[in-house]
Amino acid sequence: SDAHNQKIKLGPITILTIGAYYHSFKCINMHVLLDKKLSHNFTTDKNNIYNALKSGHSWVSYDYFINSKGFRFILKTKSKTYLIGSRVNLELGMFFIIKLPKLAKLLVIKDGEVWRNIIGDYFVIKVEEIGVYRLEVYHQYGKSWRPWIFTNSFWLV
Repeated sequence: SDAHNQKIKLGPITILTIGAYYHSFKCINMHVLLDKKLSHNFTTDKNNIYNALKSGHSWVSYDYFINSKGFRFILKTKSKTYLIGSRVNLELGMFFIIKLPKLAKLLVIKDGEVWRNIIGDYFVIKVEEIGVYRLEVYHQYGKSWRPWIFTNSFWLV
């Protein structure tokens, strides 16, 4: 998150704070998926986090209104599970599993175009074509949809 905590004053009195730390750090967050639990060893954990980021095992979310904790986007084959950011050879029987913390509008983007546009909180989607797949998720606010979760891609080759 980015915060500036800029104060607007009228004489000696602060009348408005823009980008207050408390609110800003609750807004846009980077979520990193690790394939191992944190060991509490600084060097080991730092390397695991950097490797996860380098591999694209992450998503960005606007968590201020609704926390994205519990969100999952994985690719499964008969024998293996892959995390966001993985480059995988296409096989027969592959599918995505997508779990959202609450009902939302899901756009599955394939090769830069909307491939699926669906509403729900749990999806199993069969994958039969090579391509680059990522998600955009929007939560409902009144009659409109607000940006919420944006993932890195799966690369199916």
